[in-house]
Amino acid sequence: MSAPDDLRARGLRAAVDALRRDGNLTRSELARRTGVSRPTIASIIEELDRRGLVVEYQDSTTARRAPGRPATLIRLHPSAGTALGISVEREELRVALVDLSLTVLADRSAQFALDTPAETLLELILDLAGEALADGPAERGALIGVGVGLPSPIDLETGDVDARILASWSGRPVRETLAERLGTRVMIENDANLEGLGELTLGAGRGMSGAVYVKVSWGIGGAILLGGELYRGAGGFAGEFAHIQVVEDGDACGCGRRGCLGTVASGHVLRELLEPAHGAPVSLQDIVRLAAAHDTGTLRVLKDSGRAIGSTLAGVCLALNPDAVIAGGELGGTEPFLEGLREGLHDHVLPLTAETTAVVPAQLGKHAGALGGAGLIVRSREALEHVVARL
Repeated sequence: MSAPDDLRARGLRAAVDALRRDGNLTRSELARRTGVSRPTIASIIEELDRRGLVVEYQDSTTARRAPGRPATLIRLHPSAGTALGISVEREELRVALVDLSLTVLADRSAQFALDTPAETLLELILDLAGEALADGPAERGALIGVGVGLPSPIDLETGDVDARILASWSGRPVRETLAERLGTRVMIENDANLEGLGELTLGAGRGMSGAVYVKVSWGIGGAILLGGELYRGAGGFAGEFAHIQVVEDGDACGCGRRGCLGTVASGHVLRELLEPAHGAPVSLQDIVRLAAAHDTGTLRVLKDSGRAIGSTLAGVCLALNPDAVIAGGELGGTEPFLEGLREGLHDHVLPLTAETTAVVPAQLGKHAGALGGAGLIVRSREALEHVVARL
């Protein structure tokens, strides 16, 4: 291959890489992302278009347009390939089929009882995945992979869960079973990691280089995102904020230690505090509803929870100086929680860190995990090589 041909091949590869990471870009943005000149980018786009790999379209809603003139955006064509994202929550399962621009082509969801066996849920996953694949457009490309989120720390080598948290899933060949039945590779990941990745790619963290995601639901989960990528740590267990000790000799935690953050600020704790006053069981939805109705006790416990989590994450933010702390989960988006989170964080970091680290609510809601799972596949090396093979 001659030097000009090699340079052009690198430009084509860089353009595909940028589009799969960012979803859609203008020509000028694509030139900046790739470091390629505007005339060369124009030629590369023409070639990708001839091969049926990109779509150009007008988007009148984007803030990037010139006044009165819709921007022309470029994204990968659905025929370039697809990915499935699957999120298994406490009592809900979600599936999303996306193309390599992270445009949703089909999605499905289902509720299930808390004690549903893993075998039953695996069959439900396969049913919903089959429906989503059947419902996708006829012109979609091959399924490149499946990203699955489970509410547990995940062993990156085996794909296994923590038996203390998800006993019915432990020791089962989940990854292998799904890969065999769906005919493609499968990646298993912690649910909060995928939600954080979803927010970084499509939600509140879009355009940010670094963010800390905290999920506040019945439990507390988290994710660390650095350089636009998910940071897993040496064993894949980064972001386990719930098990940072905040009270010496405090209440016992499921991890076997005492005084962990999860024992003072999770949804379970808030429920125990609120139920005596209301004389009835309290759900997460009840807590959100009571906060919206300005129930004094609910406002207090949510703010206290936010302060506890904010002060705990202060050390993380001092070490990493992220663009933002993104709060997700059913309780993370409530205003009293966010107020407490800001106060707790800002009271325990340097003023300059407080000024440069925003505290924002997540934007994707219940869709974050499935979109993050699909995004995990779209951002993988295999996805890039799949498209490049067609050049």
